Amino acid sequence: MLLTLDIETIPSQNPEALAQVRANLKAPGTLKKAESIAAWWENEAEGAALEAWKKQSLDGGTAGEIISIAVVSDTGREWVSCRPRPGEGQTEKELLAQFIAVVEGWTKDQAAALVPGVSDGFPIDDHYIVAHNASFDVPYLWRRCLVNRVAVPNWLPGPTARPGQH
Repeated sequence: MLLTLDIETIPSQNPEALAQVRANLKAPGTLKKAESIAAWWENEAEGAALEAWKKQSLDGGTAGEIISIAVVSDTGREWVSCRPRPGEGQTEKELLAQFIAVVEGWTKDQAAALVPGVSDGFPIDDHYIVAHNASFDVPYLWRRCLVNRVAVPNWLPGPTARPGQH
């Protein structure tokens, strides 16, 4: 099954994420004078902390989160889901579980079409994932499954997979 997918990511929505970034923030190493370092903390530290927090959305899935997943199969089936604001509905864990359930359902339907009378248990692991930025999207999905304790399906390649090889 050929799956074309795309994800959208955001920084961690954990209420303490920005505080953690602030706690680990350091003045640039190029600043040597105490007054320059103090001025940086006074004038630029908050902006640097916000910038570092925003970059979590591109961190490969260790702190940033998935806000949206879209997938289309080679048979024309489509599924798109976007999470609302934190606390207003679906969690990232639920989004990931729903995505996997949808693809698993499509896989069972494909198996039933190939082998009539077999409704369950016929293994089909010929999933091929295509994405505009597969080297980012696929490992990010994989890591966010681990972080959220969602079982990673066999058809989702891990972060060491190479395009065209896995």
